[in-house]
Amino acid sequence: MRKKFCIILTICLVIGIGGCIGKEKEESVSKETEVEALKNEAMDYLSKYDDEFEPVSFTLKNVMEHYHTLVVHSKKYNTNFKVYIDETNEDKFNDNYFLLDLEQAGSEYMNTIVKKFFPNAVTKIELLNLTLKAYKEGIDNFEDYYNSDQFLISLYVFDSTLSFEDKTKMNRLLEEMRQNNKTMRIIFVQTRAEGDLENYVKNHSLNELLTSDLPLKSLDYSIKKNGEIEEGTIENHT
Repeated sequence: MRKKFCIILTICLVIGIGGCIGKEKEESVSKETEVEALKNEAMDYLSKYDDEFEPVSFTLKNVMEHYHTLVVHSKKYNTNFKVYIDETNEDKFNDNYFLLDLEQAGSEYMNTIVKKFFPNAVTKIELLNLTLKAYKEGIDNFEDYYNSDQFLISLYVFDSTLSFEDKTKMNRLLEEMRQNNKTMRIIFVQTRAEGDLENYVKNHSLNELLTSDLPLKSLDYSIKKNGEIEEGTIENHT
């Protein structure tokens, strides 16, 4: 009798476990379907931009973040940005694609300033603290951002004629930014000779440039809110 009871119990456990596994598989398939549907919706939402996109990764909302996040690659800018998906909000989709527009415009804007001191230089910027909310509240272009109290960037100055022995020009640029109350990092990058440095820099992402064999040496400075200028150390890239 006891043996028969054990056999019945074992069968029940097997059926129960099998049922749980089956249910977990169904839930997993259902979740994958839901994620794919959200991805497709997000990609349709991005069709308003004149660009080509490719999804890179998807992160479900969690305790820390109350929205799903889709990382997307922009062919136009050759870099990634994010789409935020909030199913509980009327504005279901939000994105930070505008950062790419501002970074390109910002690189050109800062280039005109830098060329007063370094005629052969080409610049690239990285925005450090601009939020989507701030953009909607009045920052319509890079000049607005430059003149706002939220301005905070890393400015990369690429130049094959740079010399770290005579820092006179560097100090002049730093002083102009300090006088204009700009909190920022400026990274001077001495590069190898490049036939068309301007197009080379424009056609590559910042990450590609910094990991390529273009940089030879670099030196970074930080301009703090109190106007203090902090100098880093020369880094060799060869």
